[in-house]
Amino acid sequence: MLKCIVFWWSLFTAVAGAALPARAQLTSAELTIGWADQFGLNHLMAIPIYLQNPAFHWNKTILSLREGMQKGSVKVTERGGMDFENIRWIRVNNNSDQPVLLLSGEVLKGGRQDRMIAMDTLLMPSEKDQYVPVVCLEEGRWSKKELPFSYQGMANTELRLMLAKRAKQTKIWNEINFQVDRTKTKSKTKAYTAIRKQKENAVAIQQYMQYFEKRMDKLASNTNGLIFLSANKILGVELFASAELMREYQQGFLISYIESAVIQGGKVRISKDTVELYLKNMLRDEQWQSYFLNSNLGRSYQIESKPIYMTGYQYEAMKPEEKP
Repeated sequence: MLKCIVFWWSLFTAVAGAALPARAQLTSAELTIGWADQFGLNHLMAIPIYLQNPAFHWNKTILSLREGMQKGSVKVTERGGMDFENIRWIRVNNNSDQPVLLLSGEVLKGGRQDRMIAMDTLLMPSEKDQYVPVVCLEEGRWSKKELPFSYQGMANTELRLMLAKRAKQTKIWNEINFQVDRTKTKSKTKAYTAIRKQKENAVAIQQYMQYFEKRMDKLASNTNGLIFLSANKILGVELFASAELMREYQQGFLISYIESAVIQGGKVRISKDTVELYLKNMLRDEQWQSYFLNSNLGRSYQIESKPIYMTGYQYEAMKPEEKP
């Protein structure tokens, strides 16, 4: 079995290496910002990012957690019984014929309590159990009965930022309690997922989702990323190695930004200059990009030194750039 996994991984990296130019990076040299194509609704605006060179596109060889669970080829269960030590891990069985990439911030409802993926994790096809670190999103439940897990997209940007800063579990619970109180959500178990089901939130989220999914269907075929704005903040940036890969994760990250706009957003008033400076720093070159992302302003997931996924976290303004 080990030989099969090693062979499959060699094949996977060979395909990825053949599909991407040796020096291909997600920097300004390869990307164009679609300022004229921005679109938005109420408290949320999106600006598309395009790949300049079609040859940069990466043949899809990665399965998302959402699609894998929907197809039934990826199973997510609790690590064990009622023991407290199992809270920080979930078991994932990848029975597909593709690697599955779980992204930090993805939410799973069910089990003995709701969870959030704690770090980007690539799982190869395997007959064996594999384990992924998680944090708890439901302080008041650790039930004897294990419920089936269901995919809920990514958490809102406030929680994802806390996760990036390695906030302790108690601080994450405090943030969830703050959001529950702010939205007047009723939840006996203090469940984060209840916020999305609160009547007013659910109606607003659905309205946003319908609008953004419809608009994204009309985006150019070389769109591989989006910048999201609300009030005086850049909520974040989602950037992928190909347009196809972005579509794979689109549903998951859309709800993250929509929820943030619904519960804590406002009329977009951040200046274009601020957004341009942010992108200049994030996309300028490999060296600066690494410094920028490692300064708690984002993260990048790479395979064979090639960026597959990159995200930038929210901020209101940025100081003049300084050399690393």
